[in-house]
Amino acid sequence: MKTKQPSQAELRARIATLEAKLAAATTHRADGESHDFRDIADAMPVMISYLDADCRFRFVNRAYEQWFGRSVAQIEGQHVGAIMDAETYAARQPFVARALAGEQVRYEVDFPLGGECRKTIVEHVPHVRDGKVVGFYAFVQDVTDQWLTLETLRESEQRFRRIADSIPAPIWVTGPDRLRAFANKAYVDFLGTDPAAALVFDWRLILHPDDRERVTAESLAGEASGERFTLEGRYRRVDGSWRWLRSVSQPRFDARGMPDGFVGVAEDITTEKEAAELAAKAATVLQARVHQRTSERDRLWALSRDGFMICDLSGVWLSASPAWTALLGWPEDQLLGRTAEWMEHPDDIARTRAVLRGLLHGTSGVTFTNRLRAADGGYRWLAWNAVVDGDRVYAIARDVTDERNRTETLDRTREALRQAQKLEALGQLTGGVAHDFNNLLTPILGGLDLIARRGLPDPRSARLVDAALQSADRAKTLVQRLLTFARRQRLDPRPIALGTLLRGMEDLLRSTLGPAITLDFALAPGLPVAIADPNQLEMAVLNLAVNARDAMPGGGTLTISLDRESIARADADLPPGAYLKLGVADTGTGMDAATLRRAIEPFFSTKEQGAGTGLGLSMAHGLTAQLGGALRITSTPGAGTRIDIMLPIVEGRAEAVKAPAAPPRQHAPLRIILVDDEPLARTSTAAMLAELGHHVVECPSGAEALATLGRGIPADMIVTDQLMPRMSGAELVRTARADHPRLHALVISGYAAGTDPLAGLHCLAKPFTAGELEAALAAAIGA
Repeated sequence: MKTKQPSQAELRARIATLEAKLAAATTHRADGESHDFRDIADAMPVMISYLDADCRFRFVNRAYEQWFGRSVAQIEGQHVGAIMDAETYAARQPFVARALAGEQVRYEVDFPLGGECRKTIVEHVPHVRDGKVVGFYAFVQDVTDQWLTLETLRESEQRFRRIADSIPAPIWVTGPDRLRAFANKAYVDFLGTDPAAALVFDWRLILHPDDRERVTAESLAGEASGERFTLEGRYRRVDGSWRWLRSVSQPRFDARGMPDGFVGVAEDITTEKEAAELAAKAATVLQARVHQRTSERDRLWALSRDGFMICDLSGVWLSASPAWTALLGWPEDQLLGRTAEWMEHPDDIARTRAVLRGLLHGTSGVTFTNRLRAADGGYRWLAWNAVVDGDRVYAIARDVTDERNRTETLDRTREALRQAQKLEALGQLTGGVAHDFNNLLTPILGGLDLIARRGLPDPRSARLVDAALQSADRAKTLVQRLLTFARRQRLDPRPIALGTLLRGMEDLLRSTLGPAITLDFALAPGLPVAIADPNQLEMAVLNLAVNARDAMPGGGTLTISLDRESIARADADLPPGAYLKLGVADTGTGMDAATLRRAIEPFFSTKEQGAGTGLGLSMAHGLTAQLGGALRITSTPGAGTRIDIMLPIVEGRAEAVKAPAAPPRQHAPLRIILVDDEPLARTSTAAMLAELGHHVVECPSGAEALATLGRGIPADMIVTDQLMPRMSGAELVRTARADHPRLHALVISGYAAGTDPLAGLHCLAKPFTAGELEAALAAAIGA
């Protein structure tokens, strides 16, 4: 372990003592030394020696053994040049000569030790006897460690100065005497003087007069406290401008822990002070504005039609504006002190809580809608804006119930329009297809009917023709349903007591549904009449019942209901007015949303192939639309389906159901001009007319029929197809009657009759049998 080196002052004192003792020892015993002196010299941590005038060692202490690697006995008596290398000796020779000349010499020199260069301080003290120098004392001190320490301190001081000078804020260091020992470049630049002058500059000279007394007193108090202190004041910079400085002085201590002055740093806070001054002025203005805004806010709080609310982080209402009473009807004391959950719609509670949790976990603000129960029991839709500030939630709610209702109505209207456009397109396509099918079925059904009327030679042929007639008749019914969906089926609308009609179907419905299904009726009494075609409506109800039966394979309940319903505002598919609502509800499998959207499309069916035509709902929809009503469907998978037929109510009494028409009476043969652009249909119709005993002239177009009449060919009646190129059947009849007013006419159409172009004309729908043709002829000639 390295021992602590003595200071130079301590060494000088020891050397002085040794000099005296060495002089005494040399005087009394020239050939020896005092053992007491040698013991003292050997204990010293410096090299001590005495050299005579010839530069021979007369005395060395044991420290020389370490430095020269020789014993004391080997060194004493030797010339300096004999134990020291030539280079070292040459470096010391000038100083030795000065000592022998009587000069006390002290110098620093590098001294090699064990391959290492050590820093030493050498002192030569001349020994004078009788006025003559007889030798000199040599003292050599190893100061390498002290030198390294000083070098480290110098480097540290240089680094500190470089760092301090790079900082734009003034920095200084004072000693215990309060004088500055250091000032950095920013300090000097602020004063505009040289570094030396900056150290003694009196800062009070540049303090603002208004700050001088205060800052001086605070500075003296801070230094006296021996603790960190801060000063703020205005100082005049070298350019003449006044700058606010905030100085922080930190006490420093010496190695013994005693106060050794302060380290200070100053920060230019002029901008901060100016900003504070501006802020103070602005605060005055702001305070006035805040007062005004507070008054305005209070008025807004009191007068706004939107509801303002403040709650805590648990959602408990703490404050509510007066608008809430107007919005919901609840008094303020019923709203405060609890959450709004007691008012929330059950379907909205979970969503509202989720929004509140998101708001409390970092969301800056949220907007959402929910429903709150009003005092009258109804629910109001509210659009919320809410933010969190500290431990409070601030929210504004606007009543959007009417807006939401309008939007929902608009959405339903748009969806209904889309569906109507879709169904209209399907109806046009379906009507065209049905017309073509009727033209194809007319010769088939007519031909088979003629064959059956004339009789067949054997039973097998009769069975085949009968089967073909049944198939043709089913095809005819199918086409009629298509035409009903397309709203082109001829109807016989009239005031009908729907309750009586439905009760009259009970036996038919029970036999159709079977024993596994319970049939219930819920028919309100005393209902007015509605406009309907009884035959078509019965068919529609029967089709709906069959669909319901198929949706309940394991049994269930079918409920037929009838009630009155008033629509105050225009609905998506109905104008305002009074309606009868005929409901058909089952407890079957129900329909999902995708199936429900396509339910009324023709030929769409969820049944197995061959189990249905997919036209039941389509026909019911087309029928209600033709009657000025609407069809509505609600369904839930697994919970059943309800179909409501809305029919307009009319004033008046129900008409009796028409009795079946009597068989037509036989008439004398008629001269008939038959007009049809379809050759097969025309040929079939001509054959049936001939079979009925009439004389027929066939024409493929209206123009040729008019030409035939123009040639004077006698005719009692025109039987014409309605849809033909260039001239329709109705146009042909009206043109022909202009010259032949007594001419009877019968219009045959693949579409439904009863439309405006056919108003006032006797009509027959394709396809038809000879019997139906005969009845239509009889009606046309007024039988």
